[in-house]
Amino acid sequence: MNGDAGLSGEPQGLEQRMKAHVTASEQRTKAHIDESEQRTKAYVDAKTAELKEEFSSALAHVGFNIVARLKNVAAATDAPLEKLKKESGQNAGSMPPSPPFPADKAALFGTTTAEHINALQNFYGVEFGAGAAEAGRASRTNTLQQRRRQLGAFLGAR
Repeated sequence: MNGDAGLSGEPQGLEQRMKAHVTASEQRTKAHIDESEQRTKAYVDAKTAELKEEFSSALAHVGFNIVARLKNVAAATDAPLEKLKKESGQNAGSMPPSPPFPADKAALFGTTTAEHINALQNFYGVEFGAGAAEAGRASRTNTLQQRRRQLGAFLGAR
């Protein structure tokens, strides 16, 4: 009988060891999940803060540009045009030099060159012509006059 007791005790000991192993494995898995959750939360929090900073900066530039465009709409032909800030990307918040930025509406629509428009296009990251279709037209146009009008619309100078 002693032999039977030893045999019946062995499966019970194995069962306890297996339960202990499963419990330890569950604890390691839970710790790993908790650590992963903490890392994910820290990453999301950091990205959220980064995006808030980026968007608040961009919104400040957009607000500045709205005011500048309103001033440009109301400006006389020979009145100085208000420069717009670059709204996003590298050097966001900066303003272009003059030239290529036109001094006034007369310069914008009269003497601004394709090279000036190209420089402003590259600075702002906005396309003026060469792919932008005028409202009501089915085809695209590249004429200097059209590009000047598109730049003027962007600046609020009509």
